[in-house]
Amino acid sequence: MKRIFLVLFFLVWAGHAGFGQSAGVRSWAEAQKAGKATVYVYWYESRPFIYKNENGEMEGIEQEILSGFKDYVREKYKVELTLQWKETKNFENTYQTLCDETLPGAFGVSAFSITQPRKERVNFTLPYMPDISVLISSKNIPIVQNGEEFDKIFSGLEAITIKGTTYEEDLQKVKVERNIDFKIRYVPSYQNILTTISSAENAFGVIDLPTYMVD
Repeated sequence: MKRIFLVLFFLVWAGHAGFGQSAGVRSWAEAQKAGKATVYVYWYESRPFIYKNENGEMEGIEQEILSGFKDYVREKYKVELTLQWKETKNFENTYQTLCDETLPGAFGVSAFSITQPRKERVNFTLPYMPDISVLISSKNIPIVQNGEEFDKIFSGLEAITIKGTTYEEDLQKVKVERNIDFKIRYVPSYQNILTTISSAENAFGVIDLPTYMVD
């Protein structure tokens, strides 16, 4: 299974270019006038893109991008940004929190794919990495040689996924397009997908290639 784009970093401008509220600063014009603003970053762990290290410091590709963004705004516009990191409950909560956010300039960070329904609710940055997913399974599952074998074997397995993700969408497409039935169990994060499948028998799931290779 292969989707067109993968984006880990998206933002909502609340109808105009702006940043999170800070001491009354609510718009880009006010941020420039004050010379500072706070950006609210809602995140959920997705290695190697965003996570906390053993010292409790933010790390990952997305942290580096936002740090570069801070430097750019400082050098180009003389505005000092403060990143206020706000950890969310799970992937779905990260997206929903951003959709419900009323402050201008709220950011969301996790492993997000660009889809049309999401584009209707939030604005995305330009994609910088192809969205390639892989199907993984428990060690006891044999390698299938054709579609007939896949249908026979996987119809009796349990799919592990995260609610509200394109992982889940991919699994639902498999169900419909191949006309097979399998149970779906939801877990909170990609780490749980990996650990659940690796420690279980008769389980499988879909995950992004970069996160799979890191673990």
